[in-house]
Amino acid sequence: MTNPHPGEKNGPWQAILKAAEGLDQPLRFVIVFGVLLAVLFIAAPNISVNQLILLAILLIGGMILYVWWDYRHFRHPAAPIPPTPPDDGSLPPDKPAPVSRQRREELAQVYLWHVFDQCQHLSMADVHRRAQQKPWEKLPIDAIFTALDVAATGVERTGRKWGFLGQAGLDEPGQREAALAAVSREKRLVLLGQPGSGKSTLVSFMAYCLAGEGLAHEGVDDGQARLKTLHDQGWTLPALLPVRIILRDYAARGLPAGQGLWEFLTAELSQPKPGLSEYLPELERQLQRRGGLLLLDGLDEVPLAHQRRDQLREAIKTFARDFEKVRILVTSRPYAYDANWQLPGFARADLLDFNAAQITSYIDGWYRAAGQKDPELPAERADQYARQLKEQMAGRPGATAVVAGPHRLPAPLAAR
Repeated sequence: MTNPHPGEKNGPWQAILKAAEGLDQPLRFVIVFGVLLAVLFIAAPNISVNQLILLAILLIGGMILYVWWDYRHFRHPAAPIPPTPPDDGSLPPDKPAPVSRQRREELAQVYLWHVFDQCQHLSMADVHRRAQQKPWEKLPIDAIFTALDVAATGVERTGRKWGFLGQAGLDEPGQREAALAAVSREKRLVLLGQPGSGKSTLVSFMAYCLAGEGLAHEGVDDGQARLKTLHDQGWTLPALLPVRIILRDYAARGLPAGQGLWEFLTAELSQPKPGLSEYLPELERQLQRRGGLLLLDGLDEVPLAHQRRDQLREAIKTFARDFEKVRILVTSRPYAYDANWQLPGFARADLLDFNAAQITSYIDGWYRAAGQKDPELPAERADQYARQLKEQMAGRPGATAVVAGPHRLPAPLAAR
């Protein structure tokens, strides 16, 4: 008869063990104890008292060893050796093949290009309806971005409206600091600003430059989307892995589905293009081990209904706990971040309106970029519009409706 277990040896001892396996433990004990007693009674008439005592001790010790062996063998048998799988080069379904370093780098490039493409243009249609279907509907963000300022640390906010050109007395040296300096200093920060103050543009510009730094060897313009651009505007940190989430989208698709921020990001990155979903395990590993920068844009666009704001706060707290090394920046309008809704452990910074130098820089950049996109706006006319607008703004702090920040459309061009 063929042995069904070729790895096992056959013999009398194995046969006894197999027979014993079919018996209850009490019955096995009775049989063994009876055999030992029989040996003791048979040997007793033929040996001395001392030898009998020694034999009894040996038999008792043997019973103790047997009880221990029986417990180990029948109660906790050794784990069976699994059969050797066929050598076809495949791996079990629950153990995917390890990703090579080269493949991880390729997937990282796919992700960074995704972030770069999402952030490299500023949609003017989101700002002004007249920009729709215009040649300058989308403008390069690096051409029109103007560095933003916040109130310097220790400067008290007054009850007055934060005005333009330092109406609140914040245009003096030491009263303003670069917004990127505040973002670099605070690991957890809520950045507040009025409509059009440039919150979303700042978030996109940071993600754009950080992604561009990671893509530097992939042909990204060395003079614009790089870490040096951020350093020139107050950034003091190394290149961080950027993750951008528009909270309006999270409120619409993630919160109703009960998704945390990471689950929402996983779902969003599983759709746009091949390779992104494959990069998710590496993205999670990088964020947990090395950290990164999570950019949450538009807290004020999360509705109060259905306790969405409270759910958002818990989602942010959970992400901060699970990804402790990741820095987090949240942007919002001031009304949505008050004493009734705060993020524990987050510092606060308030964006200031443009000063005179920033207005000039923004207007020049805006018309220069629009002129390059619009054949009906030659360079000479673009310069004329820019000059007219700067003259209107000169010495007129009350004319803030014309330009209130990097999201505002200059009036002469909007009127075309």
